[in-house]
Amino acid sequence: MKKLNRSSVEVVNGIVLSVFKLNGYFIKAADCLTKGSELTSARWQVLGTVLHEQHTVAEIARSMGIARQSVQRIADILVTEGLAEYLPNPSHRRAKLLSCTEKGLNTIKKIRPKVVAWAEKVNALIGEDELIDAEKAINNLLSKLMIAEEQLIKRR
Repeated sequence: MKKLNRSSVEVVNGIVLSVFKLNGYFIKAADCLTKGSELTSARWQVLGTVLHEQHTVAEIARSMGIARQSVQRIADILVTEGLAEYLPNPSHRRAKLLSCTEKGLNTIKKIRPKVVAWAEKVNALIGEDELIDAEKAINNLLSKLMIAEEQLIKRR
């Protein structure tokens, strides 16, 4: 069977659409895994970022590739619910550091068994080698796109 040649535009567009679908799948899975806890997929994502290291809202937003305002809204909810707290930032007077509280850590620990069981099912379905290859490919693509971000997106 002859292989069809696709243009670079079609290939990049195909990757983008697949990643959007994959993101949607992961959000749906995360919402199922967090059901019955104090977390949603968005709260889990932000709280997970500060689980072991404090960060400013702006740093979290940059690392997640989303708007600072979205992270700020979620961080404020986490703080209100006692899952996280704002701490003084020695490097910046106004930009406080978000930190996970003991309650936040315990909430993450409560969903851990469901997360482990889900990850084991994914691994059994897809296979460890294929998952490792996918992780390497995604990280490689992300790394290169981040390096070229200014050229690709910000230049007008």
